[in-house]
Amino acid sequence: MKKTLIIIGREIRTRLRRPSFWLLCVVVPVVIVALYAIPLLVDDPETRQQTVLVVDETDFFENSFTSSEKIVYRPAGSLKYARTQMKSDKHISAILFIPAREVSIPHDAFLYYRTTMPNTALQADVSEQLQTILRNNILLDVYNIPPDDYNMLMTTRVKLRTQDIESGREAHLKVRTVAGIALAALMVLAVLMFSASVLRGVAEERGGRIAEVILSSVRPLQLLSGKIVGIGTAGLLQFVLWVALAGAGVVGVRAVAADRFDEVSTTVGQIATKGAEASTQLESTAPLTANAELMQGLESIDFALLTAMFLVYFLIGYLAFSAMFVSASQFSIPLALPLVATLLLSPLLVAAPAGNLAVGLSLFPLTAPAAMMLRLPFGVPVWQVAVSLLFLVATTVFAFVTAAKKLKI
Repeated sequence: MKKTLIIIGREIRTRLRRPSFWLLCVVVPVVIVALYAIPLLVDDPETRQQTVLVVDETDFFENSFTSSEKIVYRPAGSLKYARTQMKSDKHISAILFIPAREVSIPHDAFLYYRTTMPNTALQADVSEQLQTILRNNILLDVYNIPPDDYNMLMTTRVKLRTQDIESGREAHLKVRTVAGIALAALMVLAVLMFSASVLRGVAEERGGRIAEVILSSVRPLQLLSGKIVGIGTAGLLQFVLWVALAGAGVVGVRAVAADRFDEVSTTVGQIATKGAEASTQLESTAPLTANAELMQGLESIDFALLTAMFLVYFLIGYLAFSAMFVSASQFSIPLALPLVATLLLSPLLVAAPAGNLAVGLSLFPLTAPAAMMLRLPFGVPVWQVAVSLLFLVATTVFAFVTAAKKLKI
């Protein structure tokens, strides 16, 4: 046991001295926090107001554009005057020019800009208002249909809500899909990266005849266990740092935008307390924006459970793949392909997380770590998790015995 501990300590010290270890400790949490803060960055209330000058030669759209807090529409007499104004006023983002045509109904319009292209939100607003004004005029003048009646007809929809029958929580399919794919990708990266480190370490020591010296004083199983546990401990330390730094970053994001997250948490709490009826009432009184739905989706995910399961599958998956790589080093790439292929099949898995393909891959040891992380955000029966871990542990034991025999040779 003492010799194994010496090998473990040596492997840990070797990994901690590498700059790449500490670089990954910083990069991964930064990416996680950045993804968590996307809803706030997209919905930035400090975005400057944009001005659009409208030059309408058809008089069809005259004074019909509706300004908002972010986009202001101002009429301009001519295109020449609008160009002069754009040169002198940097707050003018674009010129909307609607040229006169021989036909009575305009068919085209031009959005001119200077140096910087208008963002997609401005272009979408201009396009939508053009279509709305044109449609309303045709409805009223040609078909004598009031715009309000048409709007009521077109906005009447039945929204399909996917909820838990007990708590009334929304499924938030898109958020859970992104979370599952991200966890699976991180699992594949972590397992293969540290398993490859074990294989590389064994190969380096064999090349330098170090392994022969070590094997003269320790048993092959001790050497293999020491190297795998040592590198795995370094990986576990890195994972703990990821969780700690990412958690601190998320707390910081929540502190900066406390009012938004408090509002979302209150909504989630009311839904959890009152069930599906509260969800319907809240939606009818105050429909959620896309960013609010995204934040609510993040709040609805049990990150504590996902973190614990990620840790379990990482440790067992790492042990299994490390031993397999050592026992069949020449076949390390084919052994890694099923795990990578699971990511390529992720669209099929998230489309049917309880389907036969998803269940089969989550039970098969070579794909279980990635496939199960893809499925967990959607909910997985406990028996499937238990069977998956049982198969993975059995594969790990078999791989360890095989790898120890190969080292002995």
